[in-house]
Amino acid sequence: MRIAVLGATGTLGSLIVRELEYRAHEAVPIHRGMGVDVTDDRDRLIDAFTDCDVVIDTLNMTTLNAARAREFFTTAAVEVMAAVQAAQVPHVVVVSIAEADRPAVGRGYPYYAAKAAQERAYRGHSRGRTALTVIRSTQWFELVPVMVSMAAAGPVVALPVMKMAPVSVSSVARILVDRLEDAERWPGHPPRTVTVHGPQELTALRVAEAMQAADRLPGAENQKLIEIPYLGPTIASGGLIPQQGIIDSVTLREWLDTADTAVDAAES
Repeated sequence: MRIAVLGATGTLGSLIVRELEYRAHEAVPIHRGMGVDVTDDRDRLIDAFTDCDVVIDTLNMTTLNAARAREFFTTAAVEVMAAVQAAQVPHVVVVSIAEADRPAVGRGYPYYAAKAAQERAYRGHSRGRTALTVIRSTQWFELVPVMVSMAAAGPVVALPVMKMAPVSVSSVARILVDRLEDAERWPGHPPRTVTVHGPQELTALRVAEAMQAADRLPGAENQKLIEIPYLGPTIASGGLIPQQGIIDSVTLREWLDTADTAVDAAES
């Protein structure tokens, strides 16, 4: 298959490109470094998508501004889908966040509400003409160091009280490509929503403490880690943990023993 990957230099996008190439697919990386602005460069997107079988959207924006996040994700979804349909690409995959569509989750953290708006924009503009698959993932182990850096205030890191079922980003990339190959083998019946989560229920603080103890929090080796319930009761009590979906096998201990935790927070 010929597959375009938006955000191809980001944390997930780069691993998807690598997984596709390992399986002998033709990956078409698309990222800001190429001078492509997905929100305002439809002609270049159409050119990039021409002759592709699938477009994968792994775009991200690191911001705490809810309005800015919503505008970016919804505008990008509209532009990508318009280019997809102009180039006659039959299948689009968008990576989202498990349980982000729950209103109480979005009220606790508006970034999640912006991702839910992105899903709605894609569904609304698929218009029954383009197969759409949404991959909903729980929080990645690889993003916890980013959370720590964002929550740091001098010698203290104030993480949110947050239950999660963290998953390895490499597993998400592998499962996503598995589903693409399943759709190729069974044309006309691609999965519409796939949820992926890790095997353990943990807290953000517990994961960060384990990373700190394993010397996997660069720049935060000596900071004091605490938790404060500033994202609301739903996120604090486990509202981000899905009750169904694909359960990956990689535990926190296994990830700490094997993973490369280097992460590019600004997926593009």
